[in-house]
This record gives sequence, C-alpha cells and structure tokens, in this order.
Amino acid sequence: MAGTCSFYWFAVVVVFAVTGTQSSRANEDPLRQTIQRLFDKVHSLQVKRDEPYFPPLFWEKHKGMYESDVKFYFHGRPDMTFLRHAFKVYDNNMFATTWITSSLLEAYKFGNGPKPSEEQIMPAVAFLQDYHDKNRNYSNSLMSFWPQRYNTTSKTWTSYPDNLHNFFDLAGDVNLTKFEKILVDLGFSDITAIMERLMNIRSVYLNGFLLPPDFDDTFVNLGLGSLLISMAEDFPQSFQQWRVQNTNISSIFDALKRDAYRPLSKDYAVNIIDERTYVFLRFFLNKLQNDGQDISLIPTWVQNLREEAVWEPRGVHIPDYSNNVDVTVAANGVFGITSAILNGLLEPEILNDPELQQIYLNTSSMVGFMIATNFSDRHELALLYYPSEFEFYYFVARTYAELRQFSRKAPLPHPIMTTVHDYLGESLKTEMTTAIYNSAVYDGDNMIYFDDFLGDGDLDVDNNTVVSDQ
Repeated sequence: MAGTCSFYWFAVVVVFAVTGTQSSRANEDPLRQTIQRLFDKVHSLQVKRDEPYFPPLFWEKHKGMYESDVKFYFHGRPDMTFLRHAFKVYDNNMFATTWITSSLLEAYKFGNGPKPSEEQIMPAVAFLQDYHDKNRNYSNSLMSFWPQRYNTTSKTWTSYPDNLHNFFDLAGDVNLTKFEKILVDLGFSDITAIMERLMNIRSVYLNGFLLPPDFDDTFVNLGLGSLLISMAEDFPQSFQQWRVQNTNISSIFDALKRDAYRPLSKDYAVNIIDERTYVFLRFFLNKLQNDGQDISLIPTWVQNLREEAVWEPRGVHIPDYSNNVDVTVAANGVFGITSAILNGLLEPEILNDPELQQIYLNTSSMVGFMIATNFSDRHELALLYYPSEFEFYYFVARTYAELRQFSRKAPLPHPIMTTVHDYLGESLKTEMTTAIYNSAVYDGDNMIYFDDFLGDGDLDVDNNTVVSDQ
C-alpha cells in the first residue's frame, strides 16, 4: 500500500503539470528550471545497481527502484522531532516505483515535463517483475506490495520486506540496556521507552508483514501499462517489457469478481467487512439498498475469508483478518479499468460482463458519494491507507480527465463509461471544488497553503507548538 511517501510525488507531478499552462514567457524559464531540478532530483533517487544489505550502514536496494522510506511518527519534544528526521528504513516496495514512474510519464505526456529516457523507465518496469504473486501456479498480474520469499516450512511464498526485517533483526541483536543508558546520557530518555515498546511488540509487526496481494498495487500496475501503451512510440522497449511481465491481465478481473465486497450476498466469504469500513460506508450502502440495487465494490485485498482460512496458517493473510474498502484504493481501481479500456490495453466489451460492470459502476458511484458527503464525515476511516484528501481528489480527477479527453474526440466506447463520466464530473465540479476552495488558508497577501494530514504535534523546548517540515 501507498503510505505517505506518495504525497511527495503527487506534489511533484502537479508542479510538472503546471508547465503546460504557462502563458507568460517571462515566468516560463524559471519555472522550467525548477521543474528540471525536481526531475533531476527524482532521477537521482533511482537505484542504478543492486546493493546488498550491510548493517548498520547500508540498506538492501535493487536496480530500477526509487527511494521510499518508512518512518515512525515520532513527534512532540525536540528529541523526538530529531529522531523522526534522522531515522528511516529504506523500504523495498513496488508501489513507490510504479507510482513515481507513472507520474513522470504523465508529467511528460500531459504537462510538457522533461521526457524520461528509456534507460530510466525500463529498469523501473523490470524491477516490478518480482512482485507478481508467486503463490499462483499461472502467469498473473496480481501484485504484492512487498517482495515474496519462499518459506520452506509452509511451502508458501510469503510477503517479506527485507529491510524492515533487517531492522528488527538488528535491533534484536543490540544490547538495549547499554544502548538505553547512552540515550539517557544524551538526553533522549523518551526514545528509550519507545524502543522498548517497539521490541515488545516485534512479533506483531512481523505478523503484519505477511500480506496477500492487493488491488491497489494491482491496478496501479495496470495504470502504468495503460500509460506505456499510449506512449509506446516514445518508450517501445519499456512497453514491451511490461507486456512480457503481464501476459494474463484477465487474472485481475477473475480475482476481482471472486473477492469483491458484496454486503447483500449470502456468502460469508465476501459479505463481511472491516468494521472501520462499515462505519463510513453504511450511508452509501443504505442508499443503494433502499434504491433496490445490489452492491459490489472493489476491496483492498486479493483474498476473501474462505481463502484466508486456507492461507493464514501458511503465512498469507489480511491484516485484522477481514477485508476493507479504502476510497482511494477504490479510485485507483476505477482509474486502472478506465485507462486500460480507453488506451486499448483492454477491450471495452469487458464491461459487458454483468459482474464487472456492477463493480465498476458501484465503485465509481461510491467514490462520487464520498466526495458529495465529505467522506461521511469520517476522513480517518475512509482514507485508511492514503490520509491525504487532496491526493484522493487528484486520483479521481485523473479518471475524469481520461474520460473527458476521450469523449472530446469520439463517443466513449461503452455506455456505462458515459454514466461514470457524468457522475464523477458532477461531484468534482461541485463538492470537490468547493471543498478545495474552502480548505485554502491565506497567509498574508501573497501566500495560500493547504494544511492536510501531517499535523503540527511538535513542541519546542518551552513546550510551544511548532510547525515542522516533515
């Protein structure tokens, strides 16, 4: 799943996109210089060769991936702020690389951003080949957030974030008593208590890493393929590499039909949902039920409860043992399906399948409903994995932009896509626009900013609130 790392790249691609909207040549060169520096910064964070783990100085890295770091949310006193800035674990996940690559391609395609080279895109695409689910004895495009490692005891491929395991192994080897004394002597007494808590729940963290594939990473990968096919003339080798790695796209939709959340079904495997999801989703569910409609939605995890009973003993299971719905994950799913059809990666006739048509329409309707109702006033539950409200809006706007641009040139290739276009457009032009406008904070005459999810929980030495940059 995405985590907060994607918000930075969301900001980068928005800045890239501004390039195409400038009318004043006087402002164009400084802006382009800034964008070029951002582009170069992103490129510098791409790993150029495999690098082994060498404790405690160097994390394991793989060619083609982009940097994505795990940080603990240390906040409060200055020593805690220092630790948040100083400490991070380099994370080997596929989402960051897929999303950053997609952002670079979109910035070039839509915003006149710098053109990435094949030498930059190709290794990123090749890096993703190790993240297809290895527990299925057939070619598939079901993606795992972390790489999988074979467990010889359970004879199963289990999700294994190398560096996070390395971190806990390293921490377990440290003599905490001596290390804590050093920290106390340096004035970091708060940190020692946190370290003790972390090590006491080490097994909880390690158990939480044993994830199944998920529809978020799966549809982000499909979205990348859709971009590459639309830009095949510019990136022929990268698109061909993606094609080679994704020879069975239909595996996505077989899994989606099997694992979709169906609250009105009599099958326990798909009608049970995480209680956090139900709290924010119940108003939408009641609306559709009162309208006499059946309901089927894109969930987060590629696993239902019947499958979990089989795979959990072998080390592959959903966190908290029940699936959930995240509105941004759902929006990514709608985008993946939409862009794949409009760019020719999928045939429009796929939406003739009644089950897929219902999932696509219901999920799009749910996304629009959440915009219209301010996430049922439960942002913290609806935006479970992507805490940024603005990032969600951006993801939805991407889908609408694809539909709108296509419809300007030709009729949309399936009637149900016209329904989705109209419904999302209404929500974006009214409630979303109003929400963004009302979120603006004016700081003097020349500054407007948006205070999103990061918070301002840091304190100075006098216990006064300060605003930190991360």
